[in-house]
Amino acid sequence: MTYGHKKSLAEFFKTLKEMGFKANSYWSQIKENIIKTLITAQPYLLNNYKACRPHESTYGMCFEVLGFDFLIDNQDRVYLLEVNHTPSFSVDTPLDHIIKKNLVKDTLLMMTPNQEEINIKEKLERIKQR
Repeated sequence: MTYGHKKSLAEFFKTLKEMGFKANSYWSQIKENIIKTLITAQPYLLNNYKACRPHESTYGMCFEVLGFDFLIDNQDRVYLLEVNHTPSFSVDTPLDHIIKKNLVKDTLLMMTPNQEEINIKEKLERIKQR
């Protein structure tokens, strides 16, 4: 999906492939950069979680949504520009709405892997009790 100058990731990679670029290579490099960054940041994130919930032994109630910005050069190399620990959730276009709604939905589903077994109302009630 495209809206003005914004494209979904699928549309972006489709456009790159149509232009003859190595989109599959880019995706591999992006994933590699994200994994390395998370491994590097893990001690810092764990320290933040411990500070927020010192009596929680598993730290399973904490999560963070991060925004990764990348640059692709003319040599087909991908560079990590920055990681945002507070990415924007503003919705300026219909595409923003779709992407960010799905991001929130997927995040909540990851927090509750057995979604079929747990009613949403029950889940909200548990969160309120915490």
